[in-house]
Amino acid sequence: MTILRKNRGLDYNLIHVTFLPMKPHAAQFKFHGCLTDFLEPEKQDRAISYAFRDHPGIKDPVESLGIPHSEVGKITVNGQQVNFSYQLQAHDQVEVYPLLPGKPASAEDACFIVDVNLGKLTRWLRLLGFDTLWRNNLKDR
Repeated sequence: MTILRKNRGLDYNLIHVTFLPMKPHAAQFKFHGCLTDFLEPEKQDRAISYAFRDHPGIKDPVESLGIPHSEVGKITVNGQQVNFSYQLQAHDQVEVYPLLPGKPASAEDACFIVDVNLGKLTRWLRLLGFDTLWRNNLKDR
């Protein structure tokens, strides 16, 4: 790029300036479990190289690769567990795991208090064996 620069007097000089692009850094991302369902088929079951400049938070690259952050349960970088505030560094090896499924609720543990306008639902819940409290004179308080 050439720039026209004014000297102290009335003269102008032409200066040639070269801007070198910043060399981007790269990190490797590996997604596990059901998170691979969000990826394009050719990116599933393999490490994905992610190029970046500066040091973005890890949440941005995860979402830019197609994974909603609300689906992420655990992130490890170079074997250490991190959170979404981690700043990505060059050559990081990132592993992203899905949320762990919670303990399924059993029918024996489930109890319901049903609103007054849901009498029919109460009947069905009781027929299915759920502990259900319903009265047509219950108040909100």
